[in-house]
Amino acid sequence: KGKRIAYVIPESIVDVFLSTALFKSLKAKYPSYNLYVVTQPQNFSILEGNEYVHKVIPFMLNLITLCFWRVWGSRSLCLK
Repeated sequence: KGKRIAYVIPESIVDVFLSTALFKSLKAKYPSYNLYVVTQPQNFSILEGNEYVHKVIPFMLNLITLCFWRVWGSRSLCLK
């Protein structure tokens, strides 16, 4: 519900860790958006307790297709 940003980090635990530095800036730029991080379940612990992340979603290849479809369908913002 509401405006959403999906930040997709499919594989690297290092990329997940480094990306956390961006989340505060994303929230400052888009304060009314909820940030959803899409990554492998083994990376969830890095994001646990991050105040800027609304929800962590398990990465699935089909989810990426859905995300890009939603960009055109509902004007959601999906980042990769």
